[in-house]
Amino acid sequence: MDWGSILVVTVTDSGSPPKSTIARIIVKILDENDNKPQFLQKFYKIRLPEREKPDRERNARREPVYRVIASDKDEGPNAEISYSIEDGNELGKFFIEPKTGVVSSKKFSAAGEYDILSVS
Repeated sequence: MDWGSILVVTVTDSGSPPKSTIARIIVKILDENDNKPQFLQKFYKIRLPEREKPDRERNARREPVYRVIASDKDEGPNAEISYSIEDGNELGKFFIEPKTGVVSSKKFSAAGEYDILSVS
């Protein structure tokens, strides 16, 4: 167990002879959320196989597309990362798992189509 640093404080009065006492204080500095999460790559280019449109798209399973990964130099709860799609998903084609960064889609992909997503 990390006990931190020990600060020794001595208090002395002005008496003659002076009297004093010593207190030992354990100081543990907590991590501050001062580091921004950083993605391992700034841009991800993913090529998907063409998928045909299912008869009932509403019943289609969501298929994993890619997993984005970020890291944070903070510790404990301050290092927890939550992923979200910020832009480019107006049609609701993609979903990102907030805890794992796995991007998935249950919509079909036709040849020559492309999407640009902004993930934070």
